[in-house]
Amino acid sequence: METKYKALIGVIVVVVVASMVGSVLTTEAYSAQSSGQGNLTPRERLAQALALLQQKAQERNAIVKWFLNGAEAVTVQGTVVADYNNILIVGTGTGRLNVLLPPVWNINSQVANLTTVYANYVSTGDTVTIKALQRAVTNEKNVTVTVIVAYEITDTTSGNHLYAVLPFNIKG
Repeated sequence: METKYKALIGVIVVVVVASMVGSVLTTEAYSAQSSGQGNLTPRERLAQALALLQQKAQERNAIVKWFLNGAEAVTVQGTVVADYNNILIVGTGTGRLNVLLPPVWNINSQVANLTTVYANYVSTGDTVTIKALQRAVTNEKNVTVTVIVAYEITDTTSGNHLYAVLPFNIKG
C-alpha cells in the first residue's frame, strides 16, 4: 500500500478516535454502572474503554482501506447551497452533492478550521470547483451511495483557493 494511503488512513483513524474518546468513556462508565460492573476501578474502566476504542479504530481502519481501494479522483463544479459541520452542499447541473471536508484548510499561507473557512472564504451562493476522492457503491436493490471527500477547493466567486491540510498529497 502506498505511503499516502497509509497516512490518510492514519489521519482519519486519529480524527475518529479523538472524537470518540469522550463519548466512549462516558458510555463505558454508564454501561459498567447499569450492568452491575459499577465496582470496577477507574483504571479497569479505562482499560475496557481503551480496548473498545482500539476495536472501533480497527473497524474504521478497514472502512478507510475499503474506501481508498475503490476511490477515484473527481472534480465537482457547482454552487454552494449550504454548509453544515464538515459537509459542504453543492448544487450541480445534475443535483445536489454532499461533500465531506477535512477539518483544517490552508488559504494564502494561513491555516483555518471549517468555522473560519465558512465565515471568511467559502459562502452560500459562491461558485466552486472541488477536487475530491469519490467512492460509489450500488447495493443489491440498485441503491447507490456515494461518498465524496474534498482535498482542494477553488472558489471562483471570491478568488480563494483552499487546500486541505493533510500529511500527504493526492494526485488524481
